[in-house]
Amino acid sequence: MLTYDLPRRGNGRLLNGWRLNSFIVLHGGEPFTIRTGADTSGTLESTQRVNQIGNPYVGLSHKVVGKTPVQWINPAAFAAPAPGTFGTMRRNQLFGPGFEDVDLSVFKDTTVTERVRAQFRVEMFNVFNHVNLGQPGATFGTSSFGISSSTIGTANGAPGIGAGEPFNMQLALKILF
Repeated sequence: MLTYDLPRRGNGRLLNGWRLNSFIVLHGGEPFTIRTGADTSGTLESTQRVNQIGNPYVGLSHKVVGKTPVQWINPAAFAAPAPGTFGTMRRNQLFGPGFEDVDLSVFKDTTVTERVRAQFRVEMFNVFNHVNLGQPGATFGTSSFGISSSTIGTANGAPGIGAGEPFNMQLALKILF
């Protein structure tokens, strides 16, 4: 988090009392495991891991174009294990999309009386409008396998608010006494 109070400039009310804040979050993707969704081992668990037979990222572009889902991993790089066996893939071997977010706020403090101040705030979230994809489908053989079709924030039930959502801005006036 970065905070900067702009220097005072004379006695003018309009030029003084400005503050800038920025919050920057950057992190790599979360690990995930690909499962078969079938009981290949005969243990009645139906969550065995698959066999990795190739490079899961070969031939893919993770570039987001419009609202089109992104093929995050290559389905041809995996195969179901033979009946009566477990898959050879390790737990949490693959990583989903990373996350990056830059928020910026501008505050203007104004003294109204000796005890009362007003604070005008402009807060901008996801300033660069970066698409933060959610985890791809991790069940082998399903239609959503390897596809990241939503953003991180859509799971919170409040579209437009929170991590992963598109650029958003709010204005506020706060009275402090």
